[in-house]
Amino acid sequence: MIVNPSSILTIRGKLYLTSSARLIVNPGGKLIVDGGILTSACPGEMWQGIEVVGDRTKHQTAANQGTVILRNGATIENAVCGIRTGLREDNTQYLTTGGIVKADTATFRNCAMDVMFLPYADEVMAGIQNNNVSHFNNCLFTVNSANHFAGTGCARDTRVSLWDVCGVKFNGCVFRDSTTGPLNSTRAIHAEDAGFYVKSYCTAAPNQYTDCQCPSAYATRSAFSGFTTAVEADMSLYHNGITIDEALFTNNGTGVFIQGMDYPEVTRCMFDLSSFPPTSVSAMGLRLDACTGYKVEQDTFHRNTYSDIYDGYGIWLSGSGPDNNLLYRNRFDNLNKAVRISGVNGGKGTGLQCTCNAFTGDDYDIYVAPSSLIASGQGSASSGADNTFLFTVTSSFHHAGTQTIDYYHSSNLTGPHAPISPSSNVSVRNRAAANSCASTLCDNGIVSKTPPAGLVSLKAACDSLIQIFENENYAEVLADPTGDTYNATTLAAAQSTWAAIREAEQALQGQTQRAIRYLLNDTVVDLYAVAAWLALSPGITSRYQETEIASSLGLSNSSMLLDIATLYVSTPEEQDEHDNYMDFNLLRKQLSTLSDGRVNWPAAMPTQVAELQRIAEANTGRSSAMAKGVLCFFFDICYEEDGGETRGHLVETFHGTSIQNGTDGGLLVYPNPTNGMLYVALSNAEESIDRIVIANLTGREVAAFAGPDERIDVTALPAGIYLITVTTASGNPFSGKFVKTNGM
Repeated sequence: MIVNPSSILTIRGKLYLTSSARLIVNPGGKLIVDGGILTSACPGEMWQGIEVVGDRTKHQTAANQGTVILRNGATIENAVCGIRTGLREDNTQYLTTGGIVKADTATFRNCAMDVMFLPYADEVMAGIQNNNVSHFNNCLFTVNSANHFAGTGCARDTRVSLWDVCGVKFNGCVFRDSTTGPLNSTRAIHAEDAGFYVKSYCTAAPNQYTDCQCPSAYATRSAFSGFTTAVEADMSLYHNGITIDEALFTNNGTGVFIQGMDYPEVTRCMFDLSSFPPTSVSAMGLRLDACTGYKVEQDTFHRNTYSDIYDGYGIWLSGSGPDNNLLYRNRFDNLNKAVRISGVNGGKGTGLQCTCNAFTGDDYDIYVAPSSLIASGQGSASSGADNTFLFTVTSSFHHAGTQTIDYYHSSNLTGPHAPISPSSNVSVRNRAAANSCASTLCDNGIVSKTPPAGLVSLKAACDSLIQIFENENYAEVLADPTGDTYNATTLAAAQSTWAAIREAEQALQGQTQRAIRYLLNDTVVDLYAVAAWLALSPGITSRYQETEIASSLGLSNSSMLLDIATLYVSTPEEQDEHDNYMDFNLLRKQLSTLSDGRVNWPAAMPTQVAELQRIAEANTGRSSAMAKGVLCFFFDICYEEDGGETRGHLVETFHGTSIQNGTDGGLLVYPNPTNGMLYVALSNAEESIDRIVIANLTGREVAAFAGPDERIDVTALPAGIYLITVTTASGNPFSGKFVKTNGM
């Protein structure tokens, strides 16, 4: 069924669609489902779904793009993909994207995927784009055991997939997975290089808001339950804003996972970690990997009672770099490790601080893993960290590494601010001035696109101080302050200059982070303005971000990357990351093959996918996090936590290797990845293998094996990702993917 330009199709009844049926809405056409139901025609079958067609070269208006409107309880169920922005045949250049979806009080039920947004930028000019006009208000995205997946060759997928779009809105929506039976990892929202908002739906007038919060009587909060990872956001190049505010997360393995994406906001959310789905082995609220500039404030991470039976983590944070970041005014109850920190999250006098949080009944309140760094000063004499600690089981502040920490807290505030049983390398200073712990949630006034003159002057003064510090060799003085080479005057000058640099950099970074978060969440995202603010931000991470902005604007970043190597790389670890980042940047350039020069990751050849996997597994920092995000989003090769103290491993059977596309069970392929022998088995013992076919990602057959042997040799295959299809003696097909590597 096709809705042509200038035509409107309204559906108010129940429409039954056969397995091959597609509903296509062409540019300028409009489909309105007004309380109607779109469902499959035959028992056990699924129909193809709606394809809302656009024109990627034009602005997002109803005249230029197809439009789908769902309202008054409209329902889409049993579709392979409920709504897709672009024609199914347009799978190489994505020229038909840009379609508009406006859903209010709609339901998506038992679709393999509910909504897929493909790349589209409504550009005012290069580097300046409008937010996507699509929205979902008070919608239900649900999958349950009445689905038709088992008999149709479909596996449940992400509820909403977002790739390279900006500003899609989800207000007061419920995402729920209550399936039983064969298990595979699931997500509610999975985003790559995409900006989006998850907020409450509010019916109150603007003047009724209190503390930027919709009164509860008028608010419907977004909610997520039953997912391995409820919300995952990754970045490979394009900077977009992410805001998750006032959402409820219940019975998920991980509530929110943000990887390699900077400046996200996760605020006022409730993470209930009292249970988790069988696809997970632990419960985790918020995971931040290689992110910086984030705002994490006034979230609650709760478990009903403390338990050693399974691990409960509030925030799992890794690799934010040396920037000044903050976990602020959050609450943690009855967790194994309320805040778990690993990797480099601090530098010389800078880094992550935990302040004004409340901890009750945790085993470890703040836990820093071995060989990890945070800010060496938590709080300061002028403003204490002033976290509160109650009924801690083991330690309120445990640093398992060798770094020494000064923890400052006030003694004149109500509440227990002194850490309970801190590790020996944490020195507690109890005479700090009180921290006001004031809310910053309303601190989102209009930010100028041009940084103010005062801040530019501060940057110039800071650069001048850094030059003096280097010319006078003050680093050597501070490294050996008791040596005979330096007198007291020189030492005092070195200490004073160093303190002034730290104070200036902290002020610069605080203001630039706030400004960039605002600019990325504006209704019109201006990357030139972001670049102007980034230029004032100190540190190596900001320099990498500048190269990404330049590449997004179609400019060469080669000289900028060379400057990073010359001016900022000073340790072997930083050199490893720079080498890895250069390799990742080369892959981005090789795959910038879309019509507008944007990156086309699905076009990666097997050798390029293998290179992505090498970069990911190097675990050097930002580049590895971005490579992991690309591999998971596009190729179902996902690196996940195991609930223990190791991290970043490749899951043994990654997403797609266990597909429920037979009548009883699925396909098991292991070890995965493999460098030689591959074992293929069916979970249903009554089925036997008749034939095994291996194809590359283009679908071309590269090897075939006759059954019933379940052990096959793939040593001769080049490194890369392969599709495997198994046909049983009774004719049932099963399919999946595996990775072939070289060497051990």
